[in-house]
Amino acid sequence: MSDKGSIKFQEALANKIKVWEKTEDFAAGSSNRQKLNRSLNLLLGSDPEVIIDMLGGDFVPDNPREAMNLIRGLDLKTLKSMEIFSLKGLGDKLVGHHEVAANTLGDPLRYMKPKERLDVYKGLADMGQRYGMDTRQILLIADSVHKNIAHGGDFSGKKTGVLLPYIVGESGVDFLKRFESSIGSQLKMAREAVNAPITQNYYQAINAAEDQIGLPRGTLVDPNTPLTVKSAATNLLTPTAEQVRTIAKSGENITENVTDVLTQTEFSQRSVNNLIEAVGQTNIDADVASAFDFSGTSARFSTKGVVARGLARSILPSAALGGVSLALGAGDVQAREERAQQDPSFINKFQAGLARTEQAADVAGLVPGPQTLVSEPVGFGAGLTNVAIDVARDPIGTLQAVGGSLKYIANEFVLRGAMTAP
Repeated sequence: MSDKGSIKFQEALANKIKVWEKTEDFAAGSSNRQKLNRSLNLLLGSDPEVIIDMLGGDFVPDNPREAMNLIRGLDLKTLKSMEIFSLKGLGDKLVGHHEVAANTLGDPLRYMKPKERLDVYKGLADMGQRYGMDTRQILLIADSVHKNIAHGGDFSGKKTGVLLPYIVGESGVDFLKRFESSIGSQLKMAREAVNAPITQNYYQAINAAEDQIGLPRGTLVDPNTPLTVKSAATNLLTPTAEQVRTIAKSGENITENVTDVLTQTEFSQRSVNNLIEAVGQTNIDADVASAFDFSGTSARFSTKGVVARGLARSILPSAALGGVSLALGAGDVQAREERAQQDPSFINKFQAGLARTEQAADVAGLVPGPQTLVSEPVGFGAGLTNVAIDVARDPIGTLQAVGGSLKYIANEFVLRGAMTAP
């Protein structure tokens, strides 16, 4: 929470930025007024302690323009780091949205004395309300709904009434009482932007990426997830961003189509390692390394989980390995049913049905007898059909999984032998 020390830093940095307005450098640029106002609003409309933490210290540059760029650049870098799918094109990408916008605080607080500003910051902390540049209140939304929904059609906040005029002599406590209605309006518009269909399409695409990476769903859009993780994920997924945008905008079979893009894309091992390191420094329960195949010069998402089980089961007669074969079948059914639940497309449902057929054949053929003559061919055929579909959907990944299948079988033989040894 802000204190007198952090307010002192904020005041010194704000004064340094204001000096820029009196320089020839400022007068030479037509957009400099907008830059100055934006930087001051970001600085004064944010918790000073948050700013110090993001900057890594309370250093104030000697050059006024550098002071302005320090704040403005920090905000731009922060927003860029959490895009997840990094795209270009105004109105046609993902953007970070400040739930309680910095300008709705920074503009009126600019005219307050430091002590009154401190009362506002302390009051917001008591309410448990984040604001301004605090990354824990920045939501990822589709840019196409940013202005019209998240800001009610007015970035300035004047038309929607969320930007309150400064009242001369008003205390910070009295201002905060008025500002509560603005907070409510801004949070409501932010929720509507998050729930907009196009934003939800992107969230579904991000869920597909989280599934592949091995992250809990919602991790990459959770405001509380460390920025280091979001930045590493954004860098990793950049090669897929354009294709993902096309899929999200179409709204058709998002999970399946994004999964296909991800499993067919080659990623730099450096970007994967950066994500592994970033996640490893948090308390997020995820084994990112196991999600990737590093056998080549680049990294790919491993498809061994589903395909290896299916391929291994297809070449194991149930009567020969009994419980091992049955366990493989059960694992295959579970994995394919989960995939069908995540994306209920025809092909996913069909493959889940084939896995269930194969499992039923396993049960019937567990004890050798006349029924084995029927159950084994049926199970074998269902299993091979599933593998053939896997090959068609991801030929490279399936070939990589062959080695995993053989290793899987060998491990099961060793494990079973060890368990049954006298």
